[in-house]
Amino acid sequence: MTCQERTGFLFAHDCPYPAQSLCSQCHRKICAVHLRVADGLDFCASCFRTRPVSDSDETARSDDPLFYGGYDEPYDLDDHGAFDRKE
Repeated sequence: MTCQERTGFLFAHDCPYPAQSLCSQCHRKICAVHLRVADGLDFCASCFRTRPVSDSDETARSDDPLFYGGYDEPYDLDDHGAFDRKE
């Protein structure tokens, strides 16, 4: 099974990598590229983005290419939601 996370800088696309874990919040299958760990739990990048920012998360997000400059990114949940798959 491939990763179920959808990401992209300009538009969302399916991830081609094999799933290696399960998000503890949304239960989607995720690959190592999209896996984020916080408080000992596995999260997909999308769910990790919705978590309250702790000091350790702030450092992790500032170095993370999926967060476009850290937690102060100019995109809100509605912007990200525009790329959600409609089923």
